[in-house]
Amino acid sequence: MTTPLKIATDQDAALAEIFHSQYGAMLRLAVLLGADDAEDIVAEAFYQLYRRWKKLRETDAAVPYLRSVVCNLTRMRLRHLQVVRKHSTPDATERAGSSAEAEALLQDDQRALVAALKELPAR
Repeated sequence: MTTPLKIATDQDAALAEIFHSQYGAMLRLAVLLGADDAEDIVAEAFYQLYRRWKKLRETDAAVPYLRSVVCNLTRMRLRHLQVVRKHSTPDATERAGSSAEAEALLQDDQRALVAALKELPAR
């Protein structure tokens, strides 16, 4: 008969083994999917794996579950950033144009281009 302490020790050992063997791969996956905070996403994925460990049918399902969590968290993060960027308003410095120092460093042809771009409508 296995005791709860033995089960917890086995679970911790299995999770530690998965962490050491899969952390780099999950980090690369998050980066390839476009995550700007890949370390945070992978840490959250491992936390969710830890929370749901007892609900897994078998320990072989842990890595595919982890991979799907990384994909889903990355997708949710990117979707959130798209919404934030879509609904953000430009601050006063962006609306007013560039600074006087930046315009002083421009060449004549660059000044003409910047002036023409400022005349275009916002859309």
